[in-house]
Formats: sequence, C-alpha cells, structure tokens
Amino acid sequence: MENLVQVDRQTPFLMPQDLKDWLPENHIIHFIIEAVEAVSANVSFHLNKRGSGSKQFNPEMMMELLIYSYCTKRFSSYAIEKATYTDIPTMYITAMEHPDHNTINNFRKNNREAFKKVFTQLLLLAQTTGLMKKIGTISVDGTKIHANASKHKAVSYKYAKEQIEKYEKEVDEILKEAEKIDNTENDVNLPEEIAVREKRISILKNAVKQMEETQKEIYEHEKEEYERKMKEREEKSDDDNSPTDGKTKSRGKKTKEPENKVDDKAQVNFTDSESRIMKFGNSNNFEQSYNLQAAVDTDSKMIVGTYPTQKCNDKAELKNCVESVPEELEKEENVFVCADTGYFSSSLIEETEKEHPDVKVICATEREPHGKTVKQIFEKLPERLPEEKSGETMSKEKMRTRLKTQEGQKIYSKRKTSVEPVFGIIKRVMGFRQFLMRGLENIGIEWDLVTISYNVSRMYALKNLSLAKM
Repeated sequence: MENLVQVDRQTPFLMPQDLKDWLPENHIIHFIIEAVEAVSANVSFHLNKRGSGSKQFNPEMMMELLIYSYCTKRFSSYAIEKATYTDIPTMYITAMEHPDHNTINNFRKNNREAFKKVFTQLLLLAQTTGLMKKIGTISVDGTKIHANASKHKAVSYKYAKEQIEKYEKEVDEILKEAEKIDNTENDVNLPEEIAVREKRISILKNAVKQMEETQKEIYEHEKEEYERKMKEREEKSDDDNSPTDGKTKSRGKKTKEPENKVDDKAQVNFTDSESRIMKFGNSNNFEQSYNLQAAVDTDSKMIVGTYPTQKCNDKAELKNCVESVPEELEKEENVFVCADTGYFSSSLIEETEKEHPDVKVICATEREPHGKTVKQIFEKLPERLPEEKSGETMSKEKMRTRLKTQEGQKIYSKRKTSVEPVFGIIKRVMGFRQFLMRGLENIGIEWDLVTISYNVSRMYALKNLSLAKM
C-alpha cells in the first residue's frame, strides 16, 4: 500500500497561524518592512488629520505594500487589491486587512512628495549601513517607457490645421447645398451632420491651441537663454583687447535667435496630451512614450537621481540629471559623470561644470565601433586626465582629450555596466514597460515608485552579498 501524506482541508487549525512562519527568514518582505520603518520617521505621508470619515490604513503599511507589489510585477491597484486575498507575503504586509483599489490608487496619487523623500531617505540608509559608499562616479542615461496612450490617437500641428480647414469647408458646403435643394425629400439629418464636424473642429482647435501655448513657453525660455548668451558674448568682447581696428571680435558659432513659431511636426495626443511619439533605441519603431532619466552610482548600481521628461532625446538633460541627485547624499571631493554621445552639448557641459565645481563630465563625442582597433591596442595613452585651465571653453576636442587617457577610459567604461543593466532589470525582471496613469506629473509618481522598488531590491541583494562574504 502507498504511504501518502494525508490531505485534510476540513479540519480547522487548533491554534491561530502566524503568517510569519509561512515565509522564509531571508524573504525580501522582511527587508522591505525594516527599511520602510527605518526611514518613515523622516517622511510626512498624506493623512486626513481631522479624523473624520472611515478609518485610514497605516501609511507605512501602504508604502510597504506598494514597494513589494512593484518588486513583484504588480502595478495595477486592482492587482494589488487581489493580492491581499491570495498572496501570502502581501497578506503578511497588510496583516490580513484588504485596502481596496480606490484606497491604493488615492494613496499613490496623494503622496508624490512623500515618495521623493522616501527615495532620498533610503539612499541615506544605504550609505549609513555601508551598502553604498560615498558617490564618486555616476552614469546618466534615459530610457523610453510606453505611455498609456496609442500613437494613432496623436495629431501633428500641420495636419490639425489642415483638418480644421477641411471640416469648416464641409460645413459651408452642407449649408450651401441645403439652400439649393428641398431637403424634405432627402433622408439627411443636417443638424447632426454639422454637429459631428463642429465637434471635430472644436477638438482639433483645442489641440492647436495647446501646441501654440507649449511653443510660447518654449520660446520664452529660449529667448531668455539667448539674451543671457548674447550678454555673456558682449562682456567677453569688451574684455578682449586683441582687435586693433576697434571692431568687436566674435568668437565661436553665432547664436541663432529663437523664433516663436510652432513646428509643423509638433504633436499632441488626445488620450495623454503630455506624452510624445518617440523613437525606441536604434530601431525604426516610434511609440507614444515618455523619456525617463536616471543617474546610477557605478559602484553600488543604485539609482541616485531620477525624473521624467517629455523630450524625445537626451541632448538637454545632462545638467538636470546631475541636479536630480539629492544634496544630502555623501559625495567624494570630485564626482565624475559618465554620459553617452546623446548627451554631448559643449555649452551645457560647460555650464554644468561651472555651476558644480566638484563635477567633471566624461562624455562620448561620437559613436564608436565595439572593441579596439589594432592601432588602439598598441596606442600608449597618458595615465591621468589632462590639466585644464579654469574658465576654459568646452569643445569636442577638449572632451576627446579627456577620453584619450587611461583614467578617462577607465571611468567611462563603467557606464555600460551600470546604468544600462538597471534599465534592463526594471523592464525585464520587474516587468515595468508601460505606465498606467496619464500626464507628466502622474507618471512621475509611478516612476518614483519603480525606482524606489528597484533600490530596495538592490539593497537587499547587496546585503545578502555582504553576508555571503562573511
């Protein structure tokens, strides 16, 4: 006779069960709870302090619930609510309570500033516990994440104006034709036909207005930047005594004055008007997306700075990326910033280093083939980065000189092994490939939760790694 383990689902437990006994001692859930409890004293979560209405769930528990859910590919508030009934670690977090999807979604929407504080406090905790050292080298990069909108629901400025003209013409033609013939013999509902076209005109006009308002904001910013550069150019010209004919000598490429004109290719999406059609990597695929920026510590592989942007490329993001790193974090006396060729902008690198004297940028100036040529193998490079005079103008040649040193190449080589794998883990391991919410502010909340969850997972891995070495 077979010796089988008896399966008895009818007899109740004699004593209450402790869910903690159902989880391994080294389960990530214990680490998440400890980490959130350690930082929550310095974080102010959104609460109804009047005490009116239904009882509120503990914000620490809600934070732990979101972090664990994002770590385990649960991003929807419906999926998280369901897990409070079916998933043992989730049930352990909530102590068998069941916040509904509206409660989860409201907590997520109402705590944007708290999430930013949690992000910073977790990094400080990592430094305090030795999981992350002082920041010495960071790598910056951007990745595209799908918006909760279809690219087929987008319209360009030029096309929108053409369609407005087309529908207005159709309305005029319908009215003129109706005057010529006796419409009582035709089964045509004129008011309905006109209303359909007028509704489309109204939607398209709103889209055009939005694009024009966006362009106005861009123009005002570019004009201010242009005036600042022209003022600096004039001041430099006044200080330059080299011309002998008394004429002003201009240096460098002449700055082009911005125009307050909407580009025909400017676009707006009817589902998520703040998202943009962006190219994905080196492929020819264009999708409705957001551009997510991240600064990653090359030693610990933790995200130390992050923010979302609508811009389709990274050309203007270097300074913003550097400034997204919280000031509270401990840093080395000199911080190196690695960036790929998409970030290269002479003026922006110069401005970043001028405003942040402790920062030195190592940025590729052009795409290079993988591997080394025979010439590069035998090329003897200087050991250290070159000595540079203060106030020296940044140029491609100057940046190439930095990269053509052993120190420069060693620093830059860390970029691909730090920031790019982080995006790979977020997309493939955590499974985050599309936003659920819409609008730049809302997707910023989601991205904050993604980066917090990634950092907690990374801290957990670093802790296990250090224990294994003991």
